Amino acid sequence: PAPQTPVLPLLPFPWYNVSRPITDTGLCPGERVSLMGLRGIFDPENGFFRTLSRMVDVVGLSLLWVALSLPLVTFGPACAALYHTVTHCVVRQGDSTYLTFFRSFRANLRVGIPAGLLVLAAGALLLQGYQIMVLAANSVGGGALAMYGCYCAALIVPAGVSCWAFPLLSRFQMGLGHLLVTSFQVTLRHLPQTLLLILKGGELFGESFACGSFLDARVSFFAAA
Repeated sequence: PAPQTPVLPLLPFPWYNVSRPITDTGLCPGERVSLMGLRGIFDPENGFFRTLSRMVDVVGLSLLWVALSLPLVTFGPACAALYHTVTHCVVRQGDSTYLTFFRSFRANLRVGIPAGLLVLAAGALLLQGYQIMVLAANSVGGGALAMYGCYCAALIVPAGVSCWAFPLLSRFQMGLGHLLVTSFQVTLRHLPQTLLLILKGGELFGESFACGSFLDARVSFFAAA
């Protein structure tokens, strides 16, 4: 007689129960979907954790920029490194945020130090002149008020140069003179964008000082740029 095929008993275990479909993972389709859902929630590459990671990077970059700008000598390289890192790691969602910051900081030390000191010195002088013009316009009026308007219009050029200098420094290798000339040309050639950049920067810094949250203002300014 032909050999009989052995019939296995129907055991109460789920992986032997033929009434319950088995997948290659040993799980039912419903259980596999639930497990995949939990895996998606705790996946570090999902949208929530990536957004949280970028927020932590923004705070960390702000602290780094403040710490490296406090000596004033390294203000320029810190600004260039901040713009470079925000552009490549925060806006474009790249990796190695802090390593990118320190690499850019070190690469821009030679030109960034004199550029930063020049921008700070010019900014201090222009701010002093602005305060004098405000006092004159409030006390004298008339011609002093017209001079105040002309002075504010003239401030667009140095403010634009200071806004463009460090982003250009982070992108291109150039000397101090070439950097200032290029920043001046970009300011005049892209005057509408320069005006928007100055207004946006003033708004961000004004709100940050009013709210006491200066740390994130510089990052937001470079992200907007």
